[in-house]
Amino acid sequence: MMNRASTYAQRIAVRWHTFAAREDGAGMVEYALLVALIAIVVIAGVSFFGGELNDKYDGIGSSMVDAGM
Repeated sequence: MMNRASTYAQRIAVRWHTFAAREDGAGMVEYALLVALIAIVVIAGVSFFGGELNDKYDGIGSSMVDAGM
């Protein structure tokens, strides 16, 4: 009985090491991290420059209304 249990444990260990050694999903994780980093940069940029851009666009819109466009 003990021999059968240790053989079963060895099979599980071999399968686990084989599964852990695979790097198929590593590329997807890297792309997900890259997309998350880009999203953080975009959100930070919008929150930092958002007020200034809103004022610029308001000024442009006002000048177009004043010019009769």
